[in-house]
Amino acid sequence: MGSGKSSILKLLILQNIKRRQGFMVVDPHGELARDILSIIPRSMHDDTIYVNPASLYRFGR
Repeated sequence: MGSGKSSILKLLILQNIKRRQGFMVVDPHGELARDILSIIPRSMHDDTIYVNPASLYRFGR
């Protein structure tokens, strides 16, 4: 059972997004990164760089 680390990180990252502050997420499983990508407003997609070494999919610019 988890201890809520991802939930706390999501809240902190959401604050960064609302303040338009930069952040970086290193997520070995990808679940947190996918959750974060889903809450980034479309207006900020061009400012978002998503790197997934296992995929050719590109998000943002």
